[in-house]
Amino acid sequence: YQTVLSWYKLQCYTGKPIQTHEQIQKMLVKMGDKKDSFIGSKQWIGAMEAQMLLDEYLGVSSKIIAVTSGHDLEDKGRELAAHFDNHGTPICIG
Repeated sequence: YQTVLSWYKLQCYTGKPIQTHEQIQKMLVKMGDKKDSFIGSKQWIGAMEAQMLLDEYLGVSSKIIAVTSGHDLEDKGRELAAHFDNHGTPICIG
């Protein structure tokens, strides 16, 4: 999430600061996605949380494409190429 947020900032799409881990954790708790015990923990967040955070913090909508293996990614090649041609924004693969 912080990497994607940094890209938006470096491209001058936002002037908002890059959030700290604690700020991110507090935002997820405030949004009702995590319990209070999440704040200060070392738990990771995933694509769903990153998507929620981008929407909440920047008003950026995103799409999650489920791919079960690297081989399946080949089937998404045209879709990914079209994304970069039309939008140019980063993607997360994990």
